[in-house]
Amino acid sequence: MEWPPVNREADQAQELFGEILGAICRDTGLREELAMPYAEAAFAFLQSVHGGQRLYIPAADRKHLIDKIVSHYNRHGDASKTCAEFGISRRKLYYLLKAAPKNAQNQN
Repeated sequence: MEWPPVNREADQAQELFGEILGAICRDTGLREELAMPYAEAAFAFLQSVHGGQRLYIPAADRKHLIDKIVSHYNRHGDASKTCAEFGISRRKLYYLLKAAPKNAQNQN
């Protein structure tokens, strides 16, 4: 038995809340203080509707993700920043840029 006793459910809930809050801040550009009510609402919804259940969440549409990566690179023009933001290698980034339709590569 671990000492002090660990409440794994509370730790998991806190981790999920942090992930929701982080995603809202990252994807909307809101500061944490402004994103907090949205994260609280999303977390409360998940708890009330799906609390205690295993929840299947389908993977994001791959085309949408690739478009986001290409768009981010086009806006910032910085491979290092884009790779860090999406957790991909430079090699993968250049592969995606080469494979992207020409009109998507030139959007700014």
